[in-house]
Amino acid sequence: MSELFTGELTTKAKTVAVIMAGGSGTRFWPASRTSFPKQFLSLSGSERSLIQATADRLAPLVGSEATLVVTSRAQMELVHQHLPEAAVLAEPMARNTAPCVGYAALKVLESVGDVPMIVLPADHYIRREEGLVEVCRRAAQLATEQDVLITIGIPPTSPETGYGYIQAGEPFPGGDGAVRNVSRFVEKPDRATAEGYLASGDYFWNSGMFIWRPSVILAAISEHLPKLAGSLERIGACIRKSCPDSEIEAEFEAIDPVSVDVGVMEKAANVAMMPGTSFSWSDIGSWDAWADLMRSNSSDGSGNVVQGDVLAIDCTNLVAVAKERLIAAVGLDDVIIVEAGDAVLVCPSSRAQDVKRVVEEFKKSGRQELL
Repeated sequence: MSELFTGELTTKAKTVAVIMAGGSGTRFWPASRTSFPKQFLSLSGSERSLIQATADRLAPLVGSEATLVVTSRAQMELVHQHLPEAAVLAEPMARNTAPCVGYAALKVLESVGDVPMIVLPADHYIRREEGLVEVCRRAAQLATEQDVLITIGIPPTSPETGYGYIQAGEPFPGGDGAVRNVSRFVEKPDRATAEGYLASGDYFWNSGMFIWRPSVILAAISEHLPKLAGSLERIGACIRKSCPDSEIEAEFEAIDPVSVDVGVMEKAANVAMMPGTSFSWSDIGSWDAWADLMRSNSSDGSGNVVQGDVLAIDCTNLVAVAKERLIAAVGLDDVIIVEAGDAVLVCPSSRAQDVKRVVEEFKKSGRQELL
């Protein structure tokens, strides 16, 4: 029996939720570590972890027995602790999102059939969740009726330079009027370009959320990433024949990492965008983004966001998270402090995106105990 898959997917499922949970969350160091990455943290203002919140919001649509989590082998046990009813599929090694969704599509086809897959990252925050559920329901219906690759676009509220963008085209044939063709995908722009996108009204943030049938995404991978398609075909044969896990591992070893956006979505013709206008979204990509989210939920007037044992005197816009020890801060403005027992992070809020460089330096110096 394979150790790369545990749990069961109900064969009666009309739609399957696929949660991508293999990320390392390096921008949330030191709270996020290799052994306990971002998706397992409680960052949304509730006691539920981000991955639990992701599964919770899709439960009204797919039920409790049609959730497949794709993660690393090392994180399988953590997934089971957080989502005991979910089926879990382990990637032998990380190869970015195109191999991830192709691997998941093989498993859904084998276990359930050619039903729509709602593919979501495990570490996003959604407000007004019923709005997302309705968008996913409509998208799943369209994916049932047509061979289409659907992405969810988020109406931008600021000229954000940390997101990719989607340029919307004409209404999608056979859609409900709100669904649009995709003119193009754009990688993270500079500030001036992002301001132009915001002013135009034709551009949406790329949420990284997708809906399609397994056969459709596998056909698109075959057309645009034929080398990956060959590896997935051999992996699919291994799944059907119950080959040793070592054979799947060998195939993964040979796969070139590529994102599904760059490898497939930017090239395919059968791509549609469903605007996410009925809910609010954040990828909570860094400590300052998390703080902005917390401030939008509540604020004490100082802009401080604190968690744990924190004493803040004459501070403004302070982000302070204490896990095991007291943090005392005096006279600070726009500073992030995160204490996680064996490590403390201190940086200006404007440099929050650079926290990942700390992790990179630890990797170079071999300080594995801090990763």
